[in-house]
Amino acid sequence: MADIATGKGFWRGLLKPRHMLQILVWPCFCAVLAGLLWAGMFSQLENDRRRLEHTLLGQTAALARAVAKGISLSVSHVDELSAALQTHWERTSHPGDDALFHDAEFARAWLSFVGVANRSGQVVSSMQGAGALPNLAADEYFRFHAQNRSRALHVCTHCSAQDRGDAIIFSRRLDAPDGAFNGVVMLNVKPSYLTSFYDRASFGNSGYLGIRGVHGELYAASLGGREVHQPLLRVGPTLAEPSGARLVDHSDRPRSDQPRLVAWQQIGNFPLFVVVGLSVEESLAPYRSVAVNYTRGARAATWFLAIFALCGALASFTLVRRKHQAQEIRDAYRLATEGANEGFFFLRAVYGRDGTIVDFLIEDCNRTGAALGGVAREQLLGMRLSALPSVSDFMIAAEMPSQIATGRRAMQEGLVQDEWAAAPSSSFRGMWLHRKIMRVGSGLAVTLRDISSAKAHEKNLLAMAHEDALTKLPNRHWLMAFLPLALARARQEHHQLAVFFIDIDNFKQVNDMLGHGVGDALLHVAAMRLKAELRPGDSLARLGGDEFTVVLEQIGDAGDARLVAQRIVEALRRPIEIGTGTAVVGSSIGISLYPGDGEDVDTLLRHADIAMYAAKAAGKGRYCFFEHEQYQSILERVETQSALETAVRNDQFVMYYQPRLSSISGKICGMEALVRWQHPVRGLLPPKEFIALAEASGLIVTLGKLVMEMVCAQIEQWVQMKLPLVPVSFNVSAFEFNNGDVRGQLALCIERHHIHPQEVEIELTESTLVDDKGDAVNALAAIRKMGVKCLVDDFGTGFSSLSQLQRLDTDILKIDQSFTAQLGRTKKAETFFRAIVSMADALDMGVVAEGVETIEQLHLLQLLGCKEVQGYYMCPPVPGPVMAGLLAKRFMMTREGVLL
Repeated sequence: MADIATGKGFWRGLLKPRHMLQILVWPCFCAVLAGLLWAGMFSQLENDRRRLEHTLLGQTAALARAVAKGISLSVSHVDELSAALQTHWERTSHPGDDALFHDAEFARAWLSFVGVANRSGQVVSSMQGAGALPNLAADEYFRFHAQNRSRALHVCTHCSAQDRGDAIIFSRRLDAPDGAFNGVVMLNVKPSYLTSFYDRASFGNSGYLGIRGVHGELYAASLGGREVHQPLLRVGPTLAEPSGARLVDHSDRPRSDQPRLVAWQQIGNFPLFVVVGLSVEESLAPYRSVAVNYTRGARAATWFLAIFALCGALASFTLVRRKHQAQEIRDAYRLATEGANEGFFFLRAVYGRDGTIVDFLIEDCNRTGAALGGVAREQLLGMRLSALPSVSDFMIAAEMPSQIATGRRAMQEGLVQDEWAAAPSSSFRGMWLHRKIMRVGSGLAVTLRDISSAKAHEKNLLAMAHEDALTKLPNRHWLMAFLPLALARARQEHHQLAVFFIDIDNFKQVNDMLGHGVGDALLHVAAMRLKAELRPGDSLARLGGDEFTVVLEQIGDAGDARLVAQRIVEALRRPIEIGTGTAVVGSSIGISLYPGDGEDVDTLLRHADIAMYAAKAAGKGRYCFFEHEQYQSILERVETQSALETAVRNDQFVMYYQPRLSSISGKICGMEALVRWQHPVRGLLPPKEFIALAEASGLIVTLGKLVMEMVCAQIEQWVQMKLPLVPVSFNVSAFEFNNGDVRGQLALCIERHHIHPQEVEIELTESTLVDDKGDAVNALAAIRKMGVKCLVDDFGTGFSSLSQLQRLDTDILKIDQSFTAQLGRTKKAETFFRAIVSMADALDMGVVAEGVETIEQLHLLQLLGCKEVQGYYMCPPVPGPVMAGLLAKRFMMTREGVLL
């Protein structure tokens, strides 16, 4: 019925076969007539064209015969001259005597050369004399006569050995008295002599005349009176076809030529053919004029039939439309009442004296519609819409004048749809109804459908979309819809608003150690504690994971937010009983205030998040208000991390090397590789500027691979330089050691750069070895099995024990520089060093003192028995080329500690 009201129903009815047949009969009839007309015209034109082509082919063949007859006389003349020259020379052969060629017969303009060659191919007599003429033994016609005893006339094209320009060569064999080959006579005839028979009256402006041999060779050709060098046919005529004629189409003619009527005719008894080609376009010009007249007539007849067909179709269309309008109301009623769950009403418009709609009359309804209104069908029929409130309120979504206006709008637009909830006083109490009003002819068809179940389902889906399944708190989707409204209220009422970003501390450890079930239970308890500490008007939502958001509306100042935050911190600090044990977590809270910290949702949430990270950085278990300095700090951290990612990706790092010396001899016995960041803006940065960030972001694994690669490449270069090598150590962080494949990567680098494992050492901190639960033992054993030594870096700053060192079986201890700095100041420092050296000797481990900066420290370490030292006193970290010079030097100080 909606289609009927909007006009679509009429067009769908129009597509029915019986209606389409009535409308399309005239266009189809006229289309058939037009097709027959054009088919007859094209058939007639095709027949006329074929007859004309047949006639023109006969005329072309006659022209070829006439031209062949004329050219035959010219060729016969050349034949007679060659025969006379042949006979004369065989009777009175006098080499070098050219008197014969002074005869007037040989002084013709169309003869470019006349001569006689002996059996060796040397020209012995000619019109130009026998001076510097080339040898003809390699020419095709000379070889032909030498190999064939025929004394007949032979024709060929220009030969390169003569180099006499374009010519047709007529030649005969000369025989000695004993019949042996004795040379040739030749006459070179200009091609224009044979193509001079071209006549525009017969050939037209673009006709073709060609002279060809029995095997298709082209001797001469003229196109439109101009001499050309292209054949008309791709395959020439043969002696088996002395004459013929046909139409040359696209498959036979050259690409640059046009379709032609072609005829050929043998020239007398000579091995020559004349080929005549007449332009089809010129020859068929009269036919085209007739075809244009035929086409104009057919086009005029077609337009007449088209107009006639259109008039017939319009007449049939009008008839079908009138029948359809008579049927549309009955169809609308039948279609609308087919659904038993819908109420149907048909309203007839009532017009006032001014022509406007003042009311609607209920002409019909089904029993379902009457039942929805709680009245009998008979009671509604014949009533006006304005009288309905006294009987039923089936259209009451607003006042009755509004319903009359809705009916007027439906009459204008064709379709109006809406949904409404029945008023409590309505007989539809508690129901949601869908109403559709459609214009049908001069009235309205109204359908009502109960959609209460669908609305209830929609409400449940909406609740599910806005509710967190675990804690039953509102979720992020709800928050992003609620916060703009809360900000609008705060802006309108000039109140402050606080946004809390809450993160549960140590939740990941609980989740990983005790399982996700325990983690979910912890979140559920945390949500209840958060809700218990809020005021009645405050809002709480779970963003996801262990993150919650609190929105405090109508707060007086930051103090109100501080009190709530303090209560939340205290509540979540208390132990939480979950499952079989107790979990102690805590919370870090970031707070942003409207309007001071932002005036939109994204800004407030971002600033609260930044403040939360500041609270975590300050030690967790606390709250922190947003400050601009926090934002700058985090922004700088993000920018530095981004630059570090780019540096790792673009390899912006260089290696420096600090030697380890023997405290006794001053000889270089090792070195430590230290990475530097060649920042494009800040310059060369030491490790303290970026190592911690690389570990926090996980980039330390990629950076470690890069360092390992650069160190092994540097060792390979020193090997190629034939320098005396010492072991090179590089640092491996705890994160890299526990999360990367250090052994596998190191093995690949050693193999790739063809170096010995003894030339590489790795340095690990005490925390790396102690924190591991047993994997460090296996990893270190595998690395040491390769032949790579392991050093304990910064020894004395961690929590390792003697048993731990014995279990891990490392090679060298590097005592932290903080202990070296105390030497000479306190007795405890000397005692500490002496104890470490004794312990290392007992464990068969080497000892390196880091941070040696004075000669006094060096002398004390010598007395304490520390065999290796490293520090700025001996040498600061230096680039690879500088270190190469130190390796060549080998010794850097005397036994007394004096630097060399």
